[in-house]
Amino acid sequence: MEIENLTEVQIAWILYHLHERMTDLIWEHYEKEFLDCTMDENQRKERDRIMDEELGRLTESES
Repeated sequence: MEIENLTEVQIAWILYHLHERMTDLIWEHYEKEFLDCTMDENQRKERDRIMDEELGRLTESES
C-alpha cells in the first residue's frame, strides 16, 4: 500500500491508530513516573506501603 494512493481519511485512520499504540507504549514504559508526577509525598508513601504489602502477600503465598 503506497501512501500516495491513500485517501485523507485513510491516512487519518492510520495516524490515529499509530498515535493510540504509541500512547499505550509510552504509558506502559513510564506509568510509575507519570503517577509520581501527579502525587504528593504522602500519596507516594501510601502507594509504596500498599505495594510492599501486596508484594509481601504474593511472596508468602508462593512459599
